[in-house]
Amino acid sequence: MRLAAAPISWGVSEVPGWGYQLSLGRVLEEAARLGLRDMEAGPPGFFPRDAGA
Repeated sequence: MRLAAAPISWGVSEVPGWGYQLSLGRVLEEAARLGLRDMEAGPPGFFPRDAGA
């Protein structure tokens, strides 16, 4: 079985006034610690368009 995650699981949302937004680095670090290797893109702009960024 493969599992994936979404940034919303860490409270990241495009909804105005949603609250504190964790950084991409923290979300990816915590997901990796949980053994998650796949992630939904999340709200526009959360992941950089350039994979090398």
